[in-house]
Amino acid sequence: MGCYGCMKYGVIYVALLFLITGAAIVGLSAYLLAEQEPYMDLARPTDQDAYYLVYGKWFLVVAGSVMLLGGLLGCCGGFKQSSTLLTLFFAIVLLISFAELAGGVYCYLHQDDFVNHFRNLMKNSVQNYYGVEEYRTKAWDMIQIEMKCCGATGYKDYSSNILLRGNKPQEAQGAIDMTLSAIAPTSYEVPRSCCMDVADSQCDKARTIPFTASLPVVGDVFTSSLIYREGCAEKFIDWMKSKSPYFIGTLIGIGSVQLICLLFTCILIFAYRGRRSYKN
Repeated sequence: MGCYGCMKYGVIYVALLFLITGAAIVGLSAYLLAEQEPYMDLARPTDQDAYYLVYGKWFLVVAGSVMLLGGLLGCCGGFKQSSTLLTLFFAIVLLISFAELAGGVYCYLHQDDFVNHFRNLMKNSVQNYYGVEEYRTKAWDMIQIEMKCCGATGYKDYSSNILLRGNKPQEAQGAIDMTLSAIAPTSYEVPRSCCMDVADSQCDKARTIPFTASLPVVGDVFTSSLIYREGCAEKFIDWMKSKSPYFIGTLIGIGSVQLICLLFTCILIFAYRGRRSYKN
């Protein structure tokens, strides 16, 4: 009985983790869905990725609800020693385990696609939204300062940002200047947050980069010594790769706990069924 007792409380402990995790996921997803109104401008018909984000929120709601239900069934089944409830808990844990395994295999096989998609999303944000949407502009400035990077794949990403092409802001240009700039801009600017030292007096000069320069210069000072050249997407991807052993270790640990939980649950189900048959 002592062995069965340890198994029972082990299953209850795992079920409690499922319960807490599921409740947290459902609560977070509900909050994100309820607070999506300020971000409705993201869900434009032309922005397909915004729809994926919305679907992702609903997926989290469903996944969290399943985990919450599984946790309740496991806790109740363990305390009441019910083989029926534990069978339902076993089925839910097995389903989640298969889903995690399938998701992990799919992500591993398509990791290059995910990386390229992430890189393109960030590059699109730099080229089309920096200077246009205030919250994205502030977010990019903060990222570039904190991560010491510029643009998504590099500072040249800003050469395609229409608001940063030309030597003067568009609102300060005359009609003739705007026409000439639109026809043949000679330079583009990178944000001040791309400067290695925003207080440097050379920063403003270094921010203006000629299209014709193979390696932009400011007087005798190379821009490369004043402007971050590495892209933020590349830095983040490199950071993720450097942490991959920890992620893999965590996933293996979670999988091991689930496997042990399935084994204990299966043993308890047969034990409780056998005891009931014996009593009858």
